[in-house]
Amino acid sequence: MRELRDKAYSKVLDIMRNKLNDYSSGGNVDLANRPMVSADEMAKYGYDIGNNYATTYTSTFSDPYGNIAGNFTPIQAQNGELQSILTANELQDYAEAVIDGRRNDDLGLQIGGFYNGANAISDAEREARKQHYVQEAYNALLQRYLASRTQ
Repeated sequence: MRELRDKAYSKVLDIMRNKLNDYSSGGNVDLANRPMVSADEMAKYGYDIGNNYATTYTSTFSDPYGNIAGNFTPIQAQNGELQSILTANELQDYAEAVIDGRRNDDLGLQIGGFYNGANAISDAEREARKQHYVQEAYNALLQRYLASRTQ
């Protein structure tokens, strides 16, 4: 019975991981391997996330005309471990520099590719919401799976 349960969890987690990889495509953030950053830690950098945790805390930025938009996270991570967190102002400066080509995404904070055209901002925001829902479900299922393995 345990083997069947593990296979089911594994299959669903693989499907969700693949979807998160799709959302990551064009960027440098591994959405399936993120640290869970506490509300207290995020508050140190000016973010109010309630009594929850953040893995990306995605924000959408665009060029001055709204024709190119992208999603970015202030949470720099490597191999699932927290490296640093940018303040909102630092993230805005960083994202705008990446969008307008003055900087490469050397900190690995861009989630997915750029969105272009008259609907760039709304397209990016819509993808950010979808990514959030899948990532939230993935993390909840992963935690449930890991907890079931200790029983």
